Amino acid sequence: MVFHECKQCFTKFKNKGQFDEHIICCEFMRNRAVEINNKAAFINDPVPSNRMLYESIKNCMSRIQHLETENEFLKTFARRERQKINMIDYLKMRYPVLTMDFTAMVAALKDIQQKHLEAVFGGNIVDGVCALVADLIDANKDHFPICAFSHKSHTLYVYDRGLWSEMPLSDINNLFDLLSNRFFPAYTKWEQRRNEFIVETEEVKMQKMDFMRKINGHYMNEEVKYQKFRSFLFNKLKQNVKSIVEYEFV
Repeated sequence: MVFHECKQCFTKFKNKGQFDEHIICCEFMRNRAVEINNKAAFINDPVPSNRMLYESIKNCMSRIQHLETENEFLKTFARRERQKINMIDYLKMRYPVLTMDFTAMVAALKDIQQKHLEAVFGGNIVDGVCALVADLIDANKDHFPICAFSHKSHTLYVYDRGLWSEMPLSDINNLFDLLSNRFFPAYTKWEQRRNEFIVETEEVKMQKMDFMRKINGHYMNEEVKYQKFRSFLFNKLKQNVKSIVEYEFV
């Protein structure tokens, strides 16, 4: 059987709750005894009667009950006040002005490079679009006009024309369509510069057809493409709310 032993008086207890209660009193009595020994003024301090001790205990219990009630009220009040602060309010305060808004971001996502095309060739059009967007995010981490939070699954917030708002699902899908459509002219220019594509052998025709189908997103249905793009944005941009301790977000 496990015993809990007081290090002050070496009394042993079977019950942990009784042991914890004893420790508080025992340490107080020991510290009090040290004070009495160190301060002569306490020597003649009169010992209160049992009645006075009883009244003192009742007074302490009343104060404790009052403090517990007040503490519960304050916790309830604090929760209610925190819940008034939603994500839009936080974003307005945390990022009141960005150097790049959504309109500027869309305009900046036109530089489709060979590595973005190769991401499509090695995977699909979603991989290419995500690679394009990821480069811009990495270059503008503190000013990217789209953000997300870990506790608001797949919800995105967008900054445009000086205002923050929740990004509608249709706008996210439209963004993907706009960016994916920019890959076709970029691919056409890339293909024209490839010397190995000048002579159209059967193998070259098959490869060009495969590339073209991937660029046009023919290997995936629309909803799958949208869902993968939304997941990429959320996972790339989400902030961990545990690192933001000031507010309880709604």
